[in-house]
Amino acid sequence: MKIEKIKIWNSITGKLVWILILLILPFNLIAIVTVGQSLWSARIQTEQSMESMSNLAMQQLDNRIEAMNEFFYSMVEDREDFHIFAAQGERDGAYYRAETKLARYLNSNAGNKALADGFFWYGKKYEETYASLTALEGKNEMEMLRQKEKIIEWMKENAGVGYGNWSIANIGGIKWVIKICAVDDFYYGALFSLENLAAEIERNSSFSETDVRFSKRQESIEVPEQTLYVNTVSQKSDLQMSMFVPRKDSYSRLSLLQILCLVLVGLYLLLIPVLVLAMHRIVLSPLKRIRNAMEHLESGEQSYRIPHQKSSEEFEVIDSTFNSMADRIQELKIENYEKELESQRMQLEKRKMELKNLQLQIRPHFLLNMFNLLYSFAQIENYQNIQKLALYLSDYFRHIFQSGKDLQPFGREFVLIQKYLEVSAMRYPNWYEVVYEVEPEALEVPVPPLLIHNFIENIFKHVINYDQKVHIRLEAYTSEDEAVFIIADDGPGMDPEMADNINNGVFPEENQGRVHVGIANSYRRIRYFYGERGKLTVESELGEGTCFTIVLPKEEEM
Repeated sequence: MKIEKIKIWNSITGKLVWILILLILPFNLIAIVTVGQSLWSARIQTEQSMESMSNLAMQQLDNRIEAMNEFFYSMVEDREDFHIFAAQGERDGAYYRAETKLARYLNSNAGNKALADGFFWYGKKYEETYASLTALEGKNEMEMLRQKEKIIEWMKENAGVGYGNWSIANIGGIKWVIKICAVDDFYYGALFSLENLAAEIERNSSFSETDVRFSKRQESIEVPEQTLYVNTVSQKSDLQMSMFVPRKDSYSRLSLLQILCLVLVGLYLLLIPVLVLAMHRIVLSPLKRIRNAMEHLESGEQSYRIPHQKSSEEFEVIDSTFNSMADRIQELKIENYEKELESQRMQLEKRKMELKNLQLQIRPHFLLNMFNLLYSFAQIENYQNIQKLALYLSDYFRHIFQSGKDLQPFGREFVLIQKYLEVSAMRYPNWYEVVYEVEPEALEVPVPPLLIHNFIENIFKHVINYDQKVHIRLEAYTSEDEAVFIIADDGPGMDPEMADNINNGVFPEENQGRVHVGIANSYRRIRYFYGERGKLTVESELGEGTCFTIVLPKEEEM
């Protein structure tokens, strides 16, 4: 009786019953509940992160508005030139001196990040106007000038209407938070660019896409489909800020276990066709394999064997008996084939690892110099240079840890080089001059990341240590089938033996420091990507300078 029960559970019917009991019912229920909770939790976490980011941005704006209110109060209370000019009296010398001093005072504060993005005034008696603006996101000088004119036109139209409060306004296609104050017929005020605020939030966002919109309080908001949404209200103005993030971004917060549950839910939904396939595999497919095997044996094909697959007990016995004659031969073939594949895979992985090691090398002196410079700026509270340096380092590391691309257009690296030279000017003011001779076509040429940047860095490590001013030249041009990059300086030059070694691709004392490690790595990367078609040469004379020339074939794809 016991043996008979074992046979029943190992039969086709028994296996199907086990599938239904063990897979479909309990796992489906558990997976659905777990996935629902995980998705809800991920959404809540994403919305909390969005709310925190939105509240911080609005609090910073409110702080600037409050600082601006105190600024205006102090100006009205303490500045005599304001009272003289605002009185709109006789246009004598005192009047014009007051106008000049007041304009100079506002101009000097327009670039203060703690205050407004712009100031303006309008004297109705003499039709006196003034407007100053800091840089606007995506606007050139001509567009800035036209925007000032738009602000003046708007101010003339709205002078005397609802002034005294901060409110949102659309001027020249740009949204602002603006305030107009008045002394008799003299109107003055300040404004904040909401375009700049939105751009800053979107840059600092950790989400794949962030959409920031501004509107007046209580104004209805249209929420796009498949997005998460938070709304924040200003305490100092009639402004409300709406932030939208794709709902899919919440899925990135799921843990590995939660993602596994999501996958399982999808798999469980496929169980119905799986049962059909299981029936085919358990019954029909084994029978077909046995029939085909008999036909091959009958035709004299002794090397044929039935593919080994987990099946019912009855079919496993038949398959095992048939395959026992050919298993050893097949095993030997598979072993040899797998060894060859493994050898090829290991060689490929080794080459990729060598390339990544070369590409990701960051010299300690570079990081040390950057952090020392950052610390120096922090000590003197030079926040503008701190921001420039932080943005450069962000771009630098983003360029290194790019998402899987081996080559990038030189134009991207050229932008990074220019930023590096701007940062270097903070540390070495007036110690060097740089000349660019870069053809537009060369900007499109794909190059390994930081290849040219490395030679610019070497100039600052090995050349700018002398009393004389160094002149740097970066040249890039293309011919029919190749691109040429030249990096030259008029520094102290290089030892002739070292130059010969570089030109011959020989780096015998790299570890001892006589040959720059960065140049050796650059040489290897060129060889890796281009083989013999890529060239690195150097010309140098002691006391005269050094010139590196890199030649790359143009047909390489990114």
